[in-house]
Amino acid sequence: MRIWEAEQAIGVFVIVHGAGEHYGRYTWLIERLNREHFHVIAGDLPGFGRTRGKRGILIILSNTLMRFTIGIKKR
Repeated sequence: MRIWEAEQAIGVFVIVHGAGEHYGRYTWLIERLNREHFHVIAGDLPGFGRTRGKRGILIILSNTLMRFTIGIKKR
């Protein structure tokens, strides 16, 4: 999980990538949202990008999203 903070932020966007992707594909969007004064939170789902786990498989989406939410709350 990574956070890109913007100066004088007016809001927060959370980016969750789709199947077969990783958050690095959204660098262009993250940079644009920062320029528009939004904080951005993004991270790779388990099994995608640089995370551990069986590659490319979301067994139970609700559990995956709960882990993502817990990661945000810890920040």
